Amino acid sequence: MPLHSGFRRPPPRCQRARTDATSAAASPLPPAEAVKAHAPYAEPDWQRDALQQSQGAQLACPDCGSCLNYGPRWHARADGTERHYRACKVCGFWQEADGSQPYRVWLPVHTCTIQLRPDQCVFHCPVCSTTTGSEQAGAQITHECGKYLAPWETGYVCRNCSTSLGPRDAKRFQSDGSG
Repeated sequence: MPLHSGFRRPPPRCQRARTDATSAAASPLPPAEAVKAHAPYAEPDWQRDALQQSQGAQLACPDCGSCLNYGPRWHARADGTERHYRACKVCGFWQEADGSQPYRVWLPVHTCTIQLRPDQCVFHCPVCSTTTGSEQAGAQITHECGKYLAPWETGYVCRNCSTSLGPRDAKRFQSDGSG
């Protein structure tokens, strides 16, 4: 069973994330923007954090100190491998588990309007992972839709409603972190 399958358990207390790394591989990513320097974060660090979190520990963001929405995360790649990183959705701190320095993401958001099919009451957004719906099949529904982008990304077009988003649509994070 993969370590990330146990991430849903509510953690009992907050622990400051370790900032020492076990390795420092070179990263293909551009340098960090608006984030103070942190120790490199590598795959063994991610495995340790994922294990701690699966055992109920709630880790704190090493940048802003928040325990609310921080932790090791993974994302399936098209080639079947997994991308491992740590992220804080309170301040936008992101760091790949490849030994690279962190960066601050940005979050463009918009009101996304979807027309449900005549046989559909529930919609799961492939952009922001929000599930929303209506009591009436075929209704028109809206939700706040956003996608976290790296500092070197300039925007995106919502694949649901074709809205073009850029820096003017950026939502401010709850905390500025170290930036």
